[in-house]
Amino acid sequence: MGLVPYLALALGQRWICDDALISFRYARHLVEGLGLRFNASEAPAVEGYSNLAWILALAPFEALGLELTGVSQVLSIACGAALIALCARLAQRRFAVSAASTIGVSCVLGCLPSTTVWATSGLETMAFALALFGVFERLDARSTRAAAACAIAATWLRADGAVWVAAVLGAAAFARSTSWATVARVALALAIAVAAQLALRRIVHGDWLPNTAHAKVGASALRTERGFAYVVSFVLAEPALLVALLASMLYGLRGTARLISSLLAIFGFACAASVYVGGDFMPYGRFLVPATPFVVLSAATAWKRLEPSRALSVGFSTVLVALSIAPLIGLEPAPRALRQRFHFRWNRPDAITEREQWRAMRERQEFWSKAAAVIARHTRPGESMVLDAVGALGYRTELELFDMYGLVSPEVARRGAPPVRASAGHDLKVEPEFFLERQPDYIGAALATSDTALDYGLPADWRTRPWAARLRIERAQLEPSDGFPARTELRLFRLDWTQ
Repeated sequence: MGLVPYLALALGQRWICDDALISFRYARHLVEGLGLRFNASEAPAVEGYSNLAWILALAPFEALGLELTGVSQVLSIACGAALIALCARLAQRRFAVSAASTIGVSCVLGCLPSTTVWATSGLETMAFALALFGVFERLDARSTRAAAACAIAATWLRADGAVWVAAVLGAAAFARSTSWATVARVALALAIAVAAQLALRRIVHGDWLPNTAHAKVGASALRTERGFAYVVSFVLAEPALLVALLASMLYGLRGTARLISSLLAIFGFACAASVYVGGDFMPYGRFLVPATPFVVLSAATAWKRLEPSRALSVGFSTVLVALSIAPLIGLEPAPRALRQRFHFRWNRPDAITEREQWRAMRERQEFWSKAAAVIARHTRPGESMVLDAVGALGYRTELELFDMYGLVSPEVARRGAPPVRASAGHDLKVEPEFFLERQPDYIGAALATSDTALDYGLPADWRTRPWAARLRIERAQLEPSDGFPARTELRLFRLDWTQ
């Protein structure tokens, strides 16, 4: 029954994250025989992704000619449903909660904004959360092979997956959910998976670390400050999770203290990891999503304690579900001043709600996808463009893209520049002229109405840039079927290298 509100909320907030389309392009190139590379001409291939198993899972559907946006959403929703069912089952087995309390557990996890929003993003988030929780649940069920399979899947689903699995193995051992011998066998499978992953990375990409790690990871005071604010903001934005945390500590049952401690330790690990990497700019705590089922599971001890009073048990479930849904309709209880105090999206001066961030990202991606379709008609495969958001244009065109943020451009990510005060993933950004040695065909593109200034979309000081003398603005009037307002035109900022 808990799956009903989950499906309704997930489908009602259906969206695609632009970063997911980076993975889609890798899947397409893999099917086309180009290998795991973003740009067809790059050598060696750049590992601009952090979710290899997700790409491999999507590739067969790409080979069948299916649209990966829809396929990824179906797969992700299914993973979320399995995760909710698995969490409810473990709550019954370890805490012996009633059927009504089991429904409460599943409803709360299924209604959390972080669950419902990331269930359709197109990224591997829900698949990874399922695999990670599966490690713990299968160990508890004494199913060593299944736990090992989940550990391998989690390791290959995310570049940092092995570290997460190690944390879960430690928590399971501490909780005495399984024997040390079983943990050791799963750890051996984990080690083999990591060795295979490193070998593949070294052979295919020529490095021991993905390029995304160079672009996003690295200890610094700025990233620590931003990561701490990110964690606090997540807790403020998901009050149901905070109540579940407090309830699990307040109502811990005799004999379950080790289990509760281990579950909360996994959430603590997720928080520490988020602080280290500096958080994320996306909505609803993407980096913390894999830990939320463990928090909800820990609250099952509160449901068990409240079961003698049906009114209290049902009331507890109702309050948590209401607190889960409230942020999804714009009712975030944290005062604006408090959100501003822990503002972490430093590309903008003011803090916005997580729902506002989600809506903005959804609208931008929809715009970029429509724009990419137009750009694809007016450019040729193999031409190159400098860009700062490579997802939609990468998947919808065959342009060679130079990434100003460095996710798929290693020369940006590995140039040794210190991070600046910017949003996560944006703190190593370069200016377009950084790529002039590569002689890009386009310095960018813009959509504007025909009465807008011709240089709309260019930097305000573009006339002083080293490429200004080479700039040629190509204009193309759009059709009504393109989905843009009347008199909208495409402007391609071409660089003339014949001079």
